[in-house]
Amino acid sequence: MKNIFVATIGTRDLMFQVSSGEWFNLGDDQMREDIISEQSEVVSDLKLPDLTNHRDLTQYLLQFIDQYVNKIKPVILGQIFAENYDKLEKVYLIGTDQKETVKERSKDTIYSAQLIEKWLQSNYPTIKTEVIPLGQEGENPSDFEAMFCWWLKVWQTQIKPNSGQKLWVCLKGGVGQTSEASRISGLNLYGEQIQFFEINRTPKENRQGTPSGYTGPFLGTNYLWSGVQKQALALLKNHNYLAVQNLLIPYFKQTPQQWQKAQQLLKGAIAWNQGCFDQFYQEVQSYLDQSQRQQKAQYWWQAYEQAYLAVIRLEQNNTTEAMLHSFRAIEGLIYLWIKQEFNDYLVRQNNEGEFLEIRSSVLKDYPDLKIYFDRYDKDKQNRIQIRGEMQSVLIKLLIQEAKDDESFASWNNKQTRDKRNHLSHHLGGISTEDLYKSWGQDITKQNEWQKRILQCINLITGERFLTFNNASFFPCIHYALKTEIKHYQV
Repeated sequence: MKNIFVATIGTRDLMFQVSSGEWFNLGDDQMREDIISEQSEVVSDLKLPDLTNHRDLTQYLLQFIDQYVNKIKPVILGQIFAENYDKLEKVYLIGTDQKETVKERSKDTIYSAQLIEKWLQSNYPTIKTEVIPLGQEGENPSDFEAMFCWWLKVWQTQIKPNSGQKLWVCLKGGVGQTSEASRISGLNLYGEQIQFFEINRTPKENRQGTPSGYTGPFLGTNYLWSGVQKQALALLKNHNYLAVQNLLIPYFKQTPQQWQKAQQLLKGAIAWNQGCFDQFYQEVQSYLDQSQRQQKAQYWWQAYEQAYLAVIRLEQNNTTEAMLHSFRAIEGLIYLWIKQEFNDYLVRQNNEGEFLEIRSSVLKDYPDLKIYFDRYDKDKQNRIQIRGEMQSVLIKLLIQEAKDDESFASWNNKQTRDKRNHLSHHLGGISTEDLYKSWGQDITKQNEWQKRILQCINLITGERFLTFNNASFFPCIHYALKTEIKHYQV
């Protein structure tokens, strides 16, 4: 699909080739010391001293366009047309045409726009063109509010790109209020469909008939970066990483190298937010320090990530998921710990069973467990499931501190187990108070809840982490991502 091109035309958009072969700007009426203006050079070459202003001069050239079409050249837009004509479906040229009572009428660009239209038809006949006058109804190009309303009407009634069609815009000509109103109104309506061009003025080359260079097309969303940045940081504060990614996609496309690190961190953050911790690590491992990479080698590393995910869910006021992740952190860790410590005694299963099973051969090394085999191995299969009480028994058997640990005792007592079972098997929401009580009747605050989770995990892993900022990999990744977004400059 070819693109639509829109340009505001200013007084200095056209060059004219005088008899000497040199090119002069039709709108440059400034004298330089004793040197007459470029506009005066053109008037002198035409031998028409009565053409005293830009509007009259361009009107005259338009009247005799067949004679002068090869002597005019769009200095601002010429290079864009030369390099992109095969990508353009239609060109819209905005020229001012104000009422006779307006002082600035002498600098109107309506005829400049029509001259460029004639030049395009002569040089690139496959491109459709249309000139849109500005000011005929009394609109003031210097009034931003008026221009904003005018542009909205133009976008909605005259310049209407198809779905997915790019809208290329060059706003070098005209006054700043008109350009800014065009930019903001267009972005509000069409967002990523709009791409902008900037012009690099080169007066010396222009005098030789070479149009100015340009940069672009680039996404217009750059003009809105300040607001987008604030929105991204707010979403980041709420740990809504997928929304951050979707918001920043236009910027990723525009400057992929600058966003390489942020994109990688976002991929990891999204995976972490979904509980896909192995994928998370694969995405962000190059941004972790040596001690964190060493921690990854430990069987228990994901327990801290799962628990910290519970903390984040509670910060988001999602108590149901906070409960789920906090319980999974402990229960999943216990499962892995048993496989680690009692691996030689476990029953091998083709598929992961709901519960691990331990053989009676464990009694050779741990004879104190016989009482539990007598109690639970009623069919004399020389194996019992490791669940509930047996998990607690094995932990206390190998971890002496567990016998007197207040946090583990609170987690493990019947009242809190019943509370967890009740919450897990009933419909409806979970209050913050219920979440806390499922970890202990003495828990009433979020920091107490976090501390209890961390102490339970530390008990089993043997680590001594004081906070999740040290225990989990994720806080440093979140901070690095925040820094990338905060320091990005368009």
